[in-house]
Amino acid sequence: MNERDLQDVESPSGPVRPRWGGLGITFSWLVILATIVLVVFGAALLASDGPETGTPRIGVQQELMGQLVVGFSQVDPAYAKQNAAALEKGSPLDQVAYAILIAAIDGPDAGDQALPVIGAADDPLVEESVPLVRKAFAAMRDAAEESPTATSRLTEFDRESLVEELGWFGELASALSDPPALRRIQESALVTMAILFAFVGGMIVVGGLGFIGLVVLIVMMASGNRSWRVLPTTSHAVYAETFAIWLVGFSLAGLAAAAVAPEDFRFAAGFLVFLGSLIVLIWPVLRGVPWSQVRADIGLTRFSMLDIPCGFATYAMSLPFLGVGVMITLFLQLVVTAADVDVSPPSHPAQDAMSGASGMLLVQLFLVAVVAAPLVEEILFRGVLYAHLRGATRTWQRFFSIAFAAVVSAAVFAIIHPQGPIFAPVLAGLAVGFCVGREWRGSIYASIVAHAVNNAIVLSLSVLLMG
Repeated sequence: MNERDLQDVESPSGPVRPRWGGLGITFSWLVILATIVLVVFGAALLASDGPETGTPRIGVQQELMGQLVVGFSQVDPAYAKQNAAALEKGSPLDQVAYAILIAAIDGPDAGDQALPVIGAADDPLVEESVPLVRKAFAAMRDAAEESPTATSRLTEFDRESLVEELGWFGELASALSDPPALRRIQESALVTMAILFAFVGGMIVVGGLGFIGLVVLIVMMASGNRSWRVLPTTSHAVYAETFAIWLVGFSLAGLAAAAVAPEDFRFAAGFLVFLGSLIVLIWPVLRGVPWSQVRADIGLTRFSMLDIPCGFATYAMSLPFLGVGVMITLFLQLVVTAADVDVSPPSHPAQDAMSGASGMLLVQLFLVAVVAAPLVEEILFRGVLYAHLRGATRTWQRFFSIAFAAVVSAAVFAIIHPQGPIFAPVLAGLAVGFCVGREWRGSIYASIVAHAVNNAIVLSLSVLLMG
């Protein structure tokens, strides 16, 4: 196997070709594509509706951006304003947040000029918040002029309303006229900036080591000292059907769980939906493929303790691909900014839920993100879907077969996640790296570990920065 490219490798248990192969593949991909369109369209529709009036609608991503801007403003105000400009091009409520940041950097007069015009936004929350923010700017101006009899001083009700309507930005607006409170926010922002810089620096170091490991692995594969371990299956059609059934069933079950689950147990319901969706693995068996072959085809072979360190290595080797995805995302952001297209910044319901979440909710969230999602998504994406794609291209030259299967499965994986199309290249980059782990080990366990490590790091960082 390591001396020439595979041309037609059958599954270890022998060739099993269920009926309706070609028709099943065509119909399955129609279902997959239709479901992706519905999921993406539904997510965009929900995002455009937004939460009910009276609750903060500025996402945690914008709040994190605001903290970084406040932190940068104490080092380089010009650079801070340059970063804040992304909010200026956002929704009317984002523009209110931008005006608060400008006031914190350049003073209340500059903040007043940056506020959107009441009535032009056609947004009740903006119309309610703008007068309060103007009052906060007036209080800031009076505090600077040391006017103890100022009638514009913020009341406790004003402060509570600002926080209720604008979240962290409301806290910042309230603190503009209170130097000790503003200093606490600025110090917290500096800590946030330091944590993020340390995280990025650590990822660059780990990614550099991962790049070296990736090069070594490729050289070993090319020289024949080690072979890729995924055996393309001739029963690939049934795995296209399996994935299509899972995608539809998982999407519907997720909607049902979100509709009926109590607010405090919505992530516990998601945990059950994830694990329950694995029942779809019975489909290939019902279609005539022995369970032993299914396990071999999708990488559920015997677990080895070596898979754990290999999982960490897989994560490191995924970071260079993630870096490519980040560069593509930055390029797309430049394009949409130049085209003056209104695109919401990347966000995830899990990150939004962390803002003020209780300990129990955080435990549920970590169980879903670090246990259930890596296990189920790796089995279905790097296992079932990848087995179908590798099997469908088994007669191709091996490099092109692997590349095609990795890119297509990664694209599907990224698009159905709720972060939005601009952020999809980042997720796709990680997913391509997980496919490398799948090919390297032959099983999916290293990919599961890598996925779990990534989610644990992202969630822990989010809790640290926004908890």
